[in-house]
Amino acid sequence: MLASIPAIALIIYPLLMKALSLLLAPLKTPVESNELPPVALLITAYNEEKVIGEKIKNALALDYPANLLTVIVHTDGSKDGTDSIIAQFNNPSIIHLKNPVNRGKTVSLNDAVAAADAPILVYSDANSMYHSDAIRKLVRWFQHDKVGCVCGRLKIFHRGAAKAQGESRYWDWDTRLKICEGKSGRLLGANGAIFALRRWLAVYLPGEQSNDMVLPIVARLRGFKTVYDPEAIAEEEAAETAGGEFRRKSRIIARGLSGVVFSILFAFRDARACQSPFFMRLFVLLQLIAKKLCRYLAFPAIFFMMVLGAFLPIGFSFWIAVALWGAVGFSAAAAILQMLLKKKSPRLLDASYLFAVIAASFAGLYRFLLRRNLSRWESMR
Repeated sequence: MLASIPAIALIIYPLLMKALSLLLAPLKTPVESNELPPVALLITAYNEEKVIGEKIKNALALDYPANLLTVIVHTDGSKDGTDSIIAQFNNPSIIHLKNPVNRGKTVSLNDAVAAADAPILVYSDANSMYHSDAIRKLVRWFQHDKVGCVCGRLKIFHRGAAKAQGESRYWDWDTRLKICEGKSGRLLGANGAIFALRRWLAVYLPGEQSNDMVLPIVARLRGFKTVYDPEAIAEEEAAETAGGEFRRKSRIIARGLSGVVFSILFAFRDARACQSPFFMRLFVLLQLIAKKLCRYLAFPAIFFMMVLGAFLPIGFSFWIAVALWGAVGFSAAAAILQMLLKKKSPRLLDASYLFAVIAASFAGLYRFLLRRNLSRWESMR
């Protein structure tokens, strides 16, 4: 039973999405039009004085008509110099919203959406730097009337190359999965650093929800397609510390579990979603459980298989535990050998990453069950 959870999330679901991407007709990439829609770029920030100036310069330098691009920057209880840096930019395209209390990213985005009057919203993070044509790449998809959300590609750079191997592999795997989902407009979830949405699909969200996870699901449930465009690129650096990365992962998992519950209820409570065919909504929810819920629970399940399987020689439990511990032992031996030889191989499994993700998964599950600090955020820099 435990083995089915990681099997669904890490093997069965990706294979199913790969098969669907081959069997279903892909959405054709639209040719960029000269008739561009007004866009509001939404940026939220909490204590981001190190990057906010560069981010605004990046936004103002984008290859998009200035008269069609509004940059809405919402600072959420920042205690450093973030607000004063934003105030230095005397540009009519910038709307600076601020709140004296740290209420959380989602609450800030609700306010930013309310202040936007453009038909297309682009969501970004304070440390995500866009390629100059990123917004043009995103908005071209809205020439399809049934496209409601477009996710771009986020490239992450790490300072500690050795510690980043596991994360880089996971990120590459997740990107390939997004490509498979997005080919036929069935992308489930986006990336908060770079995604675009039709404004009327930006429903008000409670503070504990994640916009980048829930809003694409809202679009799907209301009958719209969600796509992935790897040509719309943003770049950012990973958290500077292991502690910051751990908190980020645990928070994503806690809010993700909350998002699963919210999305299931939304499918049957939202009037517009209820107008969509029942079996379409059912497919989205099954996709949600297979990809999101099983993924969040996959690593705790792996941990229990490793611990309990060795003492419960029932069925395949024992041999699964043996295989997992064997992989960890091989990784540890390889790491020691690399240290002795002072040579690193990017192809070898980093067991420390596995245990870090397991720990973050348990922390996220704990936060979700106890509703611990799901709304407010902390800067990872």
